[in-house]
Amino acid sequence: MELVNIVSVCIINLPYPLGISSRKKDFLPGKTPFLPLEQKTRSNWIHLIVVIKKSSRSQKAEQMNILRLVQLEKEKKNKPSSPEFKKLEEEAAACAKEPSPCPIKYDGEDLKCRLSPVEYYVTQQKGTERAYSGKFLHQKGEGMYTCVVCGNDLFRSDQKFESGCGWPAFSDVIAHGKVTVKRDTSHAMQRIEVTCTQCGAHLGHVFDDGPKPARIRYCVNSAALDFKKHTTV
Repeated sequence: MELVNIVSVCIINLPYPLGISSRKKDFLPGKTPFLPLEQKTRSNWIHLIVVIKKSSRSQKAEQMNILRLVQLEKEKKNKPSSPEFKKLEEEAAACAKEPSPCPIKYDGEDLKCRLSPVEYYVTQQKGTERAYSGKFLHQKGEGMYTCVVCGNDLFRSDQKFESGCGWPAFSDVIAHGKVTVKRDTSHAMQRIEVTCTQCGAHLGHVFDDGPKPARIRYCVNSAALDFKKHTTV
């Protein structure tokens, strides 16, 4: 996939004298569509390859995460979920039948002015930030993670762990009722969406591949969170 992207960009950006072949037979499957280049040209070519590889890292991470989710769906059939996760599944099913209204509602135009574009996209349009791009992914400080929209306390820093999935992961919420779980069947997958109970902002999803014994992993977008650092006087 990377080779296709690199060749396409180079054909567009490099003129023919720099070594791109115009012969039809050079574009057949299995053949490299360029001729040997001079040293100066080769350095330019290498530079372009480096740039494209850097820009495709996040795409590859997202593709790997999708494959990981598919694999987890297959493994679920052979591995029973923990009692704690089954309880979340029951809550999600109940929410589908009788959704609870959020106590706080904000004007959409006000949120567009107050939130950044990615924060609005994630929290209000149920979007997902790019894998490994979130500002809280590697956050280590002690404190409280809150909803970026309404300030509702959601997760403690000691509940955060490294999952390798590309988004901040938490083993539990600060207290029951702080988040609402509901069924999500988008993208041809069966998942459980996590939203802020207070304002309804989309946070992420919860999975059953977290640390033992509960094996719960709240996969949350950094763009849906704010962080209050603990201070001592």
